[in-house]
Amino acid sequence: MRHVLFSAILACASTSVMAGISIGNDIPIEQYNLSIVTPLNNLSYKTAVHYLIENSQTTTKTREQAVRGVGSQVLAKYDVLIDNLAYDPNQGTPAADMQQPGAIDFTQAEDTAQGWARMGEAADPALNIALNGLTRGQASASWRTQYQVPGSGKRNVSLKFRIPEAYMDGRFEFSGKGPYQARVKVQLLVNGYPVWWSEADRVAPQNPNNASQYTIDIFGTNWAFDKATEKASGKWVTAAMGSYDSGQTLDVTLVYFVEASVGRKCQFAAEMYACMGITAGFKRDTTSTMPSFNSSAYVATVVAANP
Repeated sequence: MRHVLFSAILACASTSVMAGISIGNDIPIEQYNLSIVTPLNNLSYKTAVHYLIENSQTTTKTREQAVRGVGSQVLAKYDVLIDNLAYDPNQGTPAADMQQPGAIDFTQAEDTAQGWARMGEAADPALNIALNGLTRGQASASWRTQYQVPGSGKRNVSLKFRIPEAYMDGRFEFSGKGPYQARVKVQLLVNGYPVWWSEADRVAPQNPNNASQYTIDIFGTNWAFDKATEKASGKWVTAAMGSYDSGQTLDVTLVYFVEASVGRKCQFAAEMYACMGITAGFKRDTTSTMPSFNSSAYVATVVAANP
C-alpha cells in the first residue's frame, strides 16, 4: 500500500507554521488524496417560495402567497395591489419567464405594489418586488437538501452555487420625492446555523435631492454592486461549510431574500402621477451548470514558537 505524509513549514521571525494531517505516522493516500464532488441533481431536495406585498392605499391592502414543493420547481404567482387601473396586469404574463415585471405604467397608477417568487430544481431563484409610491414588499426563495459527507476520516465540506444577477433599481421623481430602500441577501445554513452570507442594502435619505443621492452598503462576503447600474452581475460562489466526520448527514439550506419599501405617496402633477419607486430582486438565471458539494481531506494547522 502507498502512503504519504502531507506537511509544509513556513519560518517567520519567531513563529513556524506547520500544516499537515496529524493522525499517526503515515496516511493511506487512497483515503486522503481525493476530492469528492456531488452534484445537486444526485440528491433529493425541497423548494419553497414566499412573497408579501402591502399597500395601505388600496382596498385589499395586503397580498401574500407561499408555495412549497418536493423535488420540483415552485412558483408564487405574479400578483399586484392596485385600485385605479381597469386592466389586469397579470393577463398574458407568465411569471416563471419574467425578468422584471413591466406591466404597470407608474404615470397612470398611484401607489402600486407587485411581486412574485420562483425557485427551480437547480437551486436557481427568481424574485421580484416592484413598488410605486407608499408601498412595501418582501420575497424569499429557498432550496433544502440532506447531504451525507462521503469519503473517510474528517473532511472539509464546501458548496459551489450560483448567485444570479441582483438588482435594486430606483426611480426618482422630484414632485413626489421620499425615501426608497431595498435589501437583497443570500444565506447558506447547515443544520439550521448560518455558515455563509452576503447582503447588500440600498439606503436613501428621507428627502433625497437627486437620483444619485443614495448609498449601497455591503455586509458579509463581498458583493460587487455597481451603483451606476444599480445591479450586481451573476457569479459562482464556493462557500466553506466546515469540517465534519465522513458519514455525517448535514441539513443544508440556501435562502435568497429581497425586501423593498417606498415611504412617500405618489403626487398628481402635470396630469400624471409622480411616484418614487424601486424594483428589487434576483433575475432568473438560465445557466445549465448544476451547483455541487465538495468533500476533501481535512488539513490541520499547528502553530508553534521557534525554540
